[in-house]
Amino acid sequence: NLKVGRTSSTLSWSREDRLTVLGAVLMVAATAVVLPVAMDHHASVLLGYDVPWWVMILPFALGTGIELRFRVGTSLLFVTVVEFPLVIGFFVTTSRGVVIALVLGGLVALSVLRYPVTLLAYNASGFAFECAVALIVFHLVVTDSNATEIRGWLGSVLAMMTCAVAGSVRNAVLLLIRRRPIDRHWVSATGVGLTVAAVNSTIAFLALRLVVADVRLVWLVAG
Repeated sequence: NLKVGRTSSTLSWSREDRLTVLGAVLMVAATAVVLPVAMDHHASVLLGYDVPWWVMILPFALGTGIELRFRVGTSLLFVTVVEFPLVIGFFVTTSRGVVIALVLGGLVALSVLRYPVTLLAYNASGFAFECAVALIVFHLVVTDSNATEIRGWLGSVLAMMTCAVAGSVRNAVLLLIRRRPIDRHWVSATGVGLTVAAVNSTIAFLALRLVVADVRLVWLVAG
């Protein structure tokens, strides 16, 4: 999942800060529209594996806080490994729980990383919107009857790639706010994000299948 990079905080809000907060407000409004559709699914798709949403806060904090850094041209791309807990959460936690846990875990991680308040708001609102859209994509493909089949993997990959695209667009908007050009490096960065999302979601799905096959392997997967 793409994450907007850190900037130094200032004592007063600049034009960029105000536009960043405006972007956060608009994403919150968009989330309010999309979220009811995503939350039509009140139960986990893996029956018998219901995990309380608050258990997922720590995995989401770790997944958001761990950064893979890629140099793409003159830009530094930050990519997280949040796909691991996201995919697992999609299968074993309610839709509402996944969104809440992701936002809270993301806020914890970004606060520890000392993101300024404007980027905290921007990223957190982006997490909520992207998760809600990804949930819709996931549940269009995956049901409780095919969760551990090939459609379960396909739904996971498509959902995480949706997150990657949405995160890339969110990054592009911030570039515009900061009056930086959107060039071919942004396209390359988007490709990196899509690749990482596909690989991470595949690994997460395979790990989940191991646990379903033998629950005693949960400690191996967790490790």
